[in-house]
Amino acid sequence: MNEKIVIAVSSGDPAGIGPEITAGAAAALGDAAGLVITGEKRYFDRTAGSFEYVLCNRPEESLEAAAAEGRAALLETSTPDTAPLGEPGPAGGKASIIYLQAALDLVTGRLASALVTAPISKTAIAMAGFHYPGHTELLGEKTNSRPVMMLSGGGMRFSLVTVHVPVSEISRSLNTEDIIRVAETTARDLERRFRIDSPRVAVMGLNPHASDGGRFGREEELIISPAVEKLRSSGMRVTGPLAPDTVPFRLQRGEFDAAIAMYHEQAALPVKTAAFETGVNITLGLPIIRTSPDHGTAFDIAGKHRASHSSMLEALRTAVRLAAG
Repeated sequence: MNEKIVIAVSSGDPAGIGPEITAGAAAALGDAAGLVITGEKRYFDRTAGSFEYVLCNRPEESLEAAAAEGRAALLETSTPDTAPLGEPGPAGGKASIIYLQAALDLVTGRLASALVTAPISKTAIAMAGFHYPGHTELLGEKTNSRPVMMLSGGGMRFSLVTVHVPVSEISRSLNTEDIIRVAETTARDLERRFRIDSPRVAVMGLNPHASDGGRFGREEELIISPAVEKLRSSGMRVTGPLAPDTVPFRLQRGEFDAAIAMYHEQAALPVKTAAFETGVNITLGLPIIRTSPDHGTAFDIAGKHRASHSSMLEALRTAVRLAAG
């Protein structure tokens, strides 16, 4: 058997573009790694019928196939109901969680080196009775850890302090302790996963011009600056709070290895502008490596062969690089 990095891949909500972008990315990745995909033949046949894979019914069989064959292994992960194509529903939501758990078991059982997840629908998993807002929170609960979302693309890496929070609630959701935790987790994983010695971390402000000395808000003075000072006193190479509009450019110029964003759009807007089809979501702070494409289920184009697999492919490549060390 050839020595090969094995990546576990959950194929996402079968009512969306998950199966087809998983198939496209797996084919494009080629023999760079062994892939064990958790999902169902009926859904791959429905939207990715030309995809060549080894169909397996047992984890051990799929691992042997992924390590030895030139094709991905599809680990048949049966679910009871049928998910209609192109719309969120409880069948797709339940299936996506079952696929995810099966793939996670492979990684936590040390049978695979990393986890890559195709998109799931927050609406669909709620319809199926699950309380998780998304992948990140579920993985944190399952691994008993406090994960941090990092968006990466276009030469930039951003870790998020708040994630899916209404804009009206961002200010009161911020606190010094969370900023410190996110920055520490980011620096630790930059060293551990990305092999960056003494990483340089930028901390973004919340307000325009990082409040310009208090003219446009006091969050920088009361919440963010105390976090920066504590991080700096611990020995971290940290700078901030910086004017949010300058940080993406400075990241691309190579001044920093990552930035700490106060809210989702501070990270998502520059990443999706610079790398709409190749952005990657990397979950830090887990005992495992996990990546995913930086987009959703795209129910409206599911099965129409219009979905790009570029972001999913980059998620696979990122997982392989991180697993290889």
